This record gives sequence, structure tokens and C-alpha cells, in this order.
Amino acid sequence: MSHASELAFAAVALLIVSALAGCGAVRSVTLHPTSAMVRIGGPGGAAAPPRAERYVMHVARNEAEAFQVLVRPARDLPGEAFAVEARVEVDRPCKSTAWPRLRLYQVLDVHHTGPAEHKTFKVPPRNLGWIPDVCWPTRRAVAQEHRPGEVTFLIDVYVPPGTTAGEWTWRVSFDCRTVLGGPAGLKLTVRVDPSELPVRLPFKTAVTWNWGIEKYLARKLTAAERLGYLDFFLRHRFTPASFWSIGPDLSDEEVRRVLAGGGNVFQLFGRGGRRRLTDKQKRDLAGKLPQWRAMMKQAGAIDYCYALVSDEPEEKHIPNLRDTAGWLKGIFPELKIWVATRPRKDLMNVVDCWDVVTAASTDFYRPHCYDAGELAEVRRWPGRPEYWWFYSVEPYGPHPNARIDDALVDSRAIGWMSFAAGVDGFEYFWATDWSANADLRDVPWPGKAGRWKLGLSGAGQLCYPGDDGLPIPSLRLVNLRDGMEDWAAFVQAGAALREAPAGNFRDPAGLAALRERARRTISRGRGR
Repeated sequence: MSHASELAFAAVALLIVSALAGCGAVRSVTLHPTSAMVRIGGPGGAAAPPRAERYVMHVARNEAEAFQVLVRPARDLPGEAFAVEARVEVDRPCKSTAWPRLRLYQVLDVHHTGPAEHKTFKVPPRNLGWIPDVCWPTRRAVAQEHRPGEVTFLIDVYVPPGTTAGEWTWRVSFDCRTVLGGPAGLKLTVRVDPSELPVRLPFKTAVTWNWGIEKYLARKLTAAERLGYLDFFLRHRFTPASFWSIGPDLSDEEVRRVLAGGGNVFQLFGRGGRRRLTDKQKRDLAGKLPQWRAMMKQAGAIDYCYALVSDEPEEKHIPNLRDTAGWLKGIFPELKIWVATRPRKDLMNVVDCWDVVTAASTDFYRPHCYDAGELAEVRRWPGRPEYWWFYSVEPYGPHPNARIDDALVDSRAIGWMSFAAGVDGFEYFWATDWSANADLRDVPWPGKAGRWKLGLSGAGQLCYPGDDGLPIPSLRLVNLRDGMEDWAAFVQAGAALREAPAGNFRDPAGLAALRERARRTISRGRGR
């Protein structure tokens, strides 16, 4: 990714468009990293970069990239509601069977009043107030009451596989004619690179997608809605999984849909690992495991089957973990045994996938957090087990995470962090923790934004329920997606980036430079 500005960004970029009263000219288009705007109305604000009426983005095929446009009137509007309608028109069409796709959202602020109480997680309260996060699909944006003089759009660009390489240009106009007498706009140029990201990423990604949805909706999802949810998470580069389910929790059609969309994790058995399986449970599973195995073999998913047999186990739980893993493997030998803790030599021949938190802030996660030395040792073990990591409610600052109180660059940085560490996958524990907001199910957006309960500062809420019951993204999820695609580009570049310095993962310029280096390497055919 490269941009027509010296201010490259690591999170979703922000453009500020101020329209002159009585004309459609753009007074200024200011590029600014969104990570600096976590708190609307807070301190800060650097001098405006040079004026630009054109925004240029460099995107590979099968890659997405997004930016924000902050639209402000040229004069104060006391007592008036500021509304803006966005329009997108092709300025320079290309001959191609595949076209870049643009999605428009209004970015809505949610009100962060502090983390909820929890018996295990004590999230430190920080960055309280209004924070931009909800991406509400609409072309007509109305200013929220707490900031009546501006609206923010997110423009999300996706380049499908097979799109013709070259420049694609659109005119994006923001019509506030009732106030300003005419539209303002900018020219968007998408430079499509000949390189193409794979549909199935060369590392594992997964998220629990289905907890809390039906409690929020007070009904079951229809078959069409379930497919809509699966497509949504796959589009954001996460395999939709259910970490605590017993069984695939997917129909044959849904398994095929996940595979076609690039999914690479099917969680078939989830258990805390604190108790042994009872004889009754074993008899029940002994009949079901062969059926699940046959289902996955027929679908072509047998290499992506996992069993999360233990989550943050204590020493006393290890015998139960070993017993459960051995029994499952005896019936379903291809099943990968997944354990969320640091690697142990005494389980070298038992566990196929280790999964650790990126960093620990408390004693709860300290026995289960990433250690570079341990990863290097695991790489020498027979069979080369997989080594993943994850964001959960922890870690807390100053470590990166994807809570609402974290900078957006922390979400985008996961790709660079993962490539530098050399891990095999990234998972997020939960995306749809909505049940505490069931009283808002009949409140439409944007009215819902100011009343939304964020729980543990947005942990477990990577998306929001749309007015039709289908999910809409958060800015954090958009940045996590872009981070995954950064990671894929770095892997494509291969050996040429192996010695790339880890650097400051929150540095927008460093990320942009590494992305450009990867892009040049891939274009010259020097990647792996």
C-alpha cells in the first residue's frame, strides 16, 4: 500500500473535506492517521498537511483498503442538522470483467463510559468519552448531537481477483446543498497492482462468531442470515468458528461456503479441559466423531479440523488434557489438538497447536503469554507444531490490543507483529458480544450509537448488529482485516523481508515503508 502523501498511515486514513459556501470546490483534503483521533474533541491536532484534491491508493488484487472522509461545513450551523449525501461516479472506466467495489459507511461514535465489572478481568478505565467505531452502511449521513458540525464517511475499496491492473478513478462527491449551495468532492484513484493476495491466507485466522447474536435478536438466525454472517467474517479475513462448540456447528452448505471464502479453521470440539470426559460423553462422541470426520473429508476440510481441548489450563488439569486429546485422536486421527497456553515439552507429542496471548498484563495470563525464546524452541520440535497467538480482553496498555480504548493502529499492527514474530496464526476470542444490548434491538442506527453498552471496553465486540440483523463492521475490525492483508503481502515477499527490522509496530511510516518494499519485491517476482 502506498499513498499520494508523505503522511502514510498504519490505520484507516482520514481525509478532512471542508466545502466553501455557495460552490462545490474542495477547500482542503487533509490526510491524518485515524489512530490520533481515538478521542473526538480531545487534545492534539497537528498542522494540516498540504492541500490535495486527489486521493491515491495502491491495492493488490483480492485486497481491500479503506479511508475516512470527515466533512465539515464552511460556517457554523446553529440550530440546524448537518446532513451530507455521498455519491460515487466512475470517472475513468477500464475494460475489465472485474471491477473494484466501493462500500460507503457513516462512521458513528459510541460513548465509552468505562469498562463493566468482571470477576476476572479488571480493565483499566482510559480514553473515556465519544470514540468513532461503528461503520453504518449509508450514503446519507446526519451529524450526531455531540458533534453537530461534522460527519465522517468510511470508503472501503475492494479489488476482486482478476481485476485488470492499472488505474481506476472515481469522483466522490459530498452534497450538502441545503447548507452550502453545492457539492464538494475529491477524485479517488485506485492503482491496481498485478500481484494478487490468495483467497486462503498462508496462516490461520479465526474468531468466535455466533455467541450472543440470538440472545440479542431474541430469535434464531435464518439459513440466509447465517450465510450472511459467514460471508461477513470471511470478507474481513477471519474464519468464522465457534471455539466452545461440540461438533462443526455448520451445515454441509456452510462448510462449503467457509472453504470457498478462504476459511482455514474448523473447530469441532471445544472444552475447558478441567474435567475428564465422562463415559456417557464418550459414548455420545464415539458415534458423532466418525460422522464429523466423514463430513469434513467429503468437503475437503480435513486438514483444517481442530479440537480446543484446554483453555489456559493449570498444572492439575494436564492429565485430563492428555486423556481427552488421546481419546479424540484415537477416533479422529487428523484432528489437530489445540491448547491455549505456552508450549510444554511433556506435551510435545500430544499438542498440534499452541495458542498464546500476545502479552500479559496480569498474573492470570502470565503463564499463557507469548515468549520469543519458546517459539524458537518449538520450531525445533519434531512435527513442527503450529504456534498461534491472540488478543483477548488482555493485554492492557501499553501493549497493543483491539479494545475500543486502544488506538486503531494497534489493530492494524497485528499483521506486522505476526510476521516479525513468525507465528502461524491469529485468533480473536469473540466478535458478537451483544446480549447486554438486547433492549436496543428495535432502536435504529444512528440513535443506537449513544446508548450502546461496550462491556469490557469493547472486548468481544468487533462488529455491531445492523438494522436488518446482519453484522456491520467496527473500525477496529476493518483495521484488523487490513493488518491480515499486510501479513499476507509480507509472506508473499518471503525471503526478501526476512531480515526486516521489527521496529515500532505503531509507526505508520514504518509500516508503509515495509508494505512498499513488499509490493516492489512481489512485482519483481522475487517473493517466495
